[in-house]
Amino acid sequence: MNIDKILDNQVALNEFISTCTEAQAMSLLHAELHGRQRHTFITRIYSRFNRLRAARERGMLDNGKDLR
Repeated sequence: MNIDKILDNQVALNEFISTCTEAQAMSLLHAELHGRQRHTFITRIYSRFNRLRAARERGMLDNGKDLR
């Protein structure tokens, strides 16, 4: 995963983010927050991260696991 190439433009970001993991999304978010700090990129990455996290937590709840 080349973070610089992914964060180069919106097209590259959208291609990668559609299949990334929660950890990869968090890495992208940290890179953008400490890099160019573009609001649209931060919002898009956080949105994807939040969807992945929510899906993981729903799965845990469906299986009777504690979220802690």
